[in-house]
Amino acid sequence: MPSFARCCSKLRYMFRQVRDAVALAAVRALMLAAPAAASDIVVMSTEDLEKAIHSCNFYKTKASNLKRISIEILRLDGDVPREHERLVQLPGVGPKIAHLVCSVAFRKDVGIIVDTHVKRVAARLGWVDIAAR
Repeated sequence: MPSFARCCSKLRYMFRQVRDAVALAAVRALMLAAPAAASDIVVMSTEDLEKAIHSCNFYKTKASNLKRISIEILRLDGDVPREHERLVQLPGVGPKIAHLVCSVAFRKDVGIIVDTHVKRVAARLGWVDIAAR
């Protein structure tokens, strides 16, 4: 598995509802605590995992999901799923994060990643019909 994909397997949960600077600090702390990614996260205590990412919102839920995803990734011989459909089946992974992982880690264009504000503004300008989705 590419090392960047390993990194993304840790990152995808921290981008949700967190400012970039906070997410970056948490990712750096997690990478120091779990340099081997999934295999290190699986053996980490929940308390240590929570401590590494405590600056993120909902860190307890994210720690739980990171642990569950790490177990699943190890079941897949350490490979992060490359398909959007398989990524969204992982605990805590929604379409936005799956698009991000596909785009950044695997250079696959499966959608456009926008936050709620862009979506709302585009709807107000009449560019998209949110009700149709």
